[in-house]
Amino acid sequence: MEPKSVSKSVRKSGISTVAAVIMTAILIGSVVGGAGYVYSTQTDAIVSELKSENSKLGTQVRTSQDETAKLNSRIISIQDEGRNLKSHNDQLNSQIKIVADDNNRLKSLNDNLNSRIRASDEDSSRLRSQINDLNGRISEANEKIVALTRSAVASFEFIPQPQNIRVNISAGVKVRFLRFTTVDGVNLNGYLWEPQDRKPHVAMLIMHGTGSNYTAIGQRLSIDALASRGYAVLAINDRQWGPNRLKANFNDHPKDIAAGVSILKSLGYSNIILHGYSFGAENVAMYASVSRDTAIKGVILGGATANRPWKTKVLSEALKPGLYNRLYSAAKEFVAQGKPTAILPEKMPFVTAPTDVGAITFITAYSPESLAVTTTNIRRITVPILIIRAQDDSWVLPYEPLWIIGNATAPGSEVPNVKYIQLPSNKPPSPSGHTLVGHEQTYVNTVLAWLQEMKLG
Repeated sequence: MEPKSVSKSVRKSGISTVAAVIMTAILIGSVVGGAGYVYSTQTDAIVSELKSENSKLGTQVRTSQDETAKLNSRIISIQDEGRNLKSHNDQLNSQIKIVADDNNRLKSLNDNLNSRIRASDEDSSRLRSQINDLNGRISEANEKIVALTRSAVASFEFIPQPQNIRVNISAGVKVRFLRFTTVDGVNLNGYLWEPQDRKPHVAMLIMHGTGSNYTAIGQRLSIDALASRGYAVLAINDRQWGPNRLKANFNDHPKDIAAGVSILKSLGYSNIILHGYSFGAENVAMYASVSRDTAIKGVILGGATANRPWKTKVLSEALKPGLYNRLYSAAKEFVAQGKPTAILPEKMPFVTAPTDVGAITFITAYSPESLAVTTTNIRRITVPILIIRAQDDSWVLPYEPLWIIGNATAPGSEVPNVKYIQLPSNKPPSPSGHTLVGHEQTYVNTVLAWLQEMKLG
């Protein structure tokens, strides 16, 4: 009975007691002597069973070790994933901080922008008020100009040819000199070129540029050639000709043009072309923008500055910083003192070189108060327009005619037709290009071609 209890004990104890059981069996066998055979068979069975159990347990151990290894591998993998997640988390936290910093900067910028917008709104409000005030003044000035153009019946008389004037007259052309008085009492002169043998269908009024005169512009624009082709051409002085250069009030120039129109209409001409060159072009554009005289059939602008006040400011600041504001302040001060023709203490940039300018001329032609803005006036002209510029003109730059045309063709413009011709040249830009040196014949041909195109001949 004792071996059985040992066998049961061995089963319970597992592999770790196998050796002890075997030794116990041997000892028992030796003690019992002859009875060993009886138990030998049982012992062998126990040993065999124990070996089988040991093999199974070995297999289980190996399986457990494999699983343990797999678990260890998985643990390592999880630890690696944990480290990666921590790294990603650190990166994400870093990015969150960057985003937070950016957000703070954007908030600061937004606050600054809102502050500037509020300031801009205030500036815009002030600017709108100034613009409204300026528009009111412009409207008032335009109303005065319209009234003048409607009532400008100038007195005039033909006079003998002045002794100091020489003209070359083609066969079949006649020239008459005249003196006239504007509605505000300014005495001026001019001359009228006409075909001898017939009454022209179309008459042209020509206005000269700064400080020039009617004979100079007549020669420059080949007035004789126009008359030879069947046109009546009246060229007159304006109130800033010669000795009055840059001393007159620009807003009074429409009275001079109105006088010229009145003379032509009194002579029976009902189809009139307004033709201005350089400063004369700006005068013509201003007059044509407010006149609704049905006798005016077309406008020709030669060598026209796009925006004289703006251009003068740019050139002044390039010449001497602060010069433009000093000129403007001095001009206002002189006018307030009742000295409108006083010459400003500093020279103003001009076509060839800085020049003297009178206080009232600067205010009405070159300051922010000026109406001498062709880009603005062009939009209100209601008849066909021809714009001409010489390629080598150093005063009127290439962009200026394009700027004028852009406004003439923009939505809201009243211009029915506008054409731009650039006179070609292989010479470098110079002041002589502005005075049409070498372009005289090309210029008159361009004018004649346009008149025919517009059926004004």
